[in-house]
Amino acid sequence: MHVQAEHLESYVLGQLPEDLSIVVDFHVRACASCGGRLQEVSASMSDRTAPEKSKHKLRLERRKNVRVPTDNPAGLTILGPQPSGRKETRILDTSKDGLKLLVPCELMRGTIVQVHLSNLFILAEVRYCRPAGAAFHAGVLIQDVFIASDSARE
Repeated sequence: MHVQAEHLESYVLGQLPEDLSIVVDFHVRACASCGGRLQEVSASMSDRTAPEKSKHKLRLERRKNVRVPTDNPAGLTILGPQPSGRKETRILDTSKDGLKLLVPCELMRGTIVQVHLSNLFILAEVRYCRPAGAAFHAGVLIQDVFIASDSARE
């Protein structure tokens, strides 16, 4: 089953409830059809809301996939090179291939992390980490996504 158009619009605007947003996010990563529709909806909405700004941004954007703003709480575990305990983080935006995180500590480029979001475990590699006030913005490249069974979350 594919994502409804109105859910894609609400997802782009960050107006979906968290549980539905997670489902849409996971589906558009796995479904090429819905991922393409998401990019079309996002581009269309950008054109309607700020035509001059969005056209300029599209020319400068070098990313392969559209970013979708979010603000979801998540857990972060550093797996390597030096493992750590779980830290609280926020997912600020997401695309088909990556996430932008607000993290409490600086992460080295190449660090392998696991992001815990509801029943998803996202394995990712840190691509950049920059200061953002008292915290840091980290961009991570998604390597794999796992869905936890109910027994694994307990």
